[in-house]
Amino acid sequence: FTQRAAREMRERLQALLGDDSQAVWVGTFHRLALDLTAQLTQRPPPLVVDEAEALGLLRDVLANIDPAPARATEIRDRISRWKAEGRRPGELDEAPMAAVYAAYDERLQTCGARDYDDLLLDLLELLRVGTHPPVAIRHLLVDEFQDVNAVQYELVRNLAGDGRGLFVIGDPDQAIYGFRGADPRFFDRLRHDCPATSVHRLRRNYRSADHVVAASAAVIGAGLSSTAVVDPATRRKDGPTIRIVDAASELAEGISVVRVVQEMVGGTDMVATDQTSGVSAPGEYSFGDVAVLFRTGRQAAVLEECFATEGLPY
Repeated sequence: FTQRAAREMRERLQALLGDDSQAVWVGTFHRLALDLTAQLTQRPPPLVVDEAEALGLLRDVLANIDPAPARATEIRDRISRWKAEGRRPGELDEAPMAAVYAAYDERLQTCGARDYDDLLLDLLELLRVGTHPPVAIRHLLVDEFQDVNAVQYELVRNLAGDGRGLFVIGDPDQAIYGFRGADPRFFDRLRHDCPATSVHRLRRNYRSADHVVAASAAVIGAGLSSTAVVDPATRRKDGPTIRIVDAASELAEGISVVRVVQEMVGGTDMVATDQTSGVSAPGEYSFGDVAVLFRTGRQAAVLEECFATEGLPY
């Protein structure tokens, strides 16, 4: 799903297979779609606009529409979702939005360009028409299958033929891209569409300590997944206990992180040194032993502010 992941796979294949690895196609859905479309149509690949460029084209379209049915970013996200569902402007019931969608597509065509979602939808439409020779892919392997959307699922089904050479891997409990049209229920759909499918569950965790796996299982158990299988047995029995801090705000969260770091390194002042909570022995670690993980870049700003205020190097 990312260029970085595809590059890492290519590097691993090169190490395993040497020059033979060049015979294997490795890429994101979009890269594969771009290459296959060019192969099927015998035309050079189109200009591909990134998300920022696509937003700029959409704003040009909206400049001629008064009043605009919604903000440009909201319309962009909705158009992307519709394309991920395989829906073109003529298939929508919302007339104002359909008109904007059609005008945006026309602007792309005028520029001789396609956006990321078009790459997938264009290939799927080519395969559906059936006027081109079938794509001969004997073995199709799909990683992170829980993140596929409707168009990607249909592409997989079209490219995999009868499914005997299809291998997918993923975890429905790690699905986080529903806002982009991804749906972990495609695991169940695949088993329905390919009844001969065999399922292999990797039950043992080699990466996390047992209490981390047990805590994760408690969270997963509260979800809606029909395929969750969690075996708390692990190969690691070590590691500190999990500590959950309920903070009242982002700022309070940042302050609590700073306090824990101060405690771990023995305190940067006499007050902090005296406010221990048993996470570790004071002074057991140095600043270079500590990492703070956060989900989005926006969260970094508050953390940086708290570290800077307390004079902690980071």
